[in-house]
Amino acid sequence: MEDEQLLVIVEDDGKGIADKDKAQLFLPFYKLDKSRNKNKGGFGLGLAITHRIVDLHKGRCDISQSQLGGAQFSLSIPNKVFQNEG
Repeated sequence: MEDEQLLVIVEDDGKGIADKDKAQLFLPFYKLDKSRNKNKGGFGLGLAITHRIVDLHKGRCDISQSQLGGAQFSLSIPNKVFQNEG
């Protein structure tokens, strides 16, 4: 039971993410599509905030290729974070 993880997987069928861009996606204000402005594409903070929260809970954020053809984001957090110690 100690090694169990809460796993959340989100994937799409888009064009995917190049290996060279994967590490940078979790940086604050990083945008993969430079042609999008903040009115259309946000500020580039969503993945940075997600990564920080998962990291604070001793979890992991990973990006891989989806079987749908696009990107697959996997978030895993140790199950003990959610267990009541009381």
